[in-house]
Amino acid sequence: MLSELHKKHPEVTIDNEVVEPSSQQLHHYEVLVSQKP
Repeated sequence: MLSELHKKHPEVTIDNEVVEPSSQQLHHYEVLVSQKP
């Protein structure tokens, strides 16, 4: 995906920072998933 963006906009610098989820976010996600049929 990033390579496609770079092909279309070669002049733009892409800063891809990965942010880890907090324990609260993980818990919220687990609760939502457990409620799915």
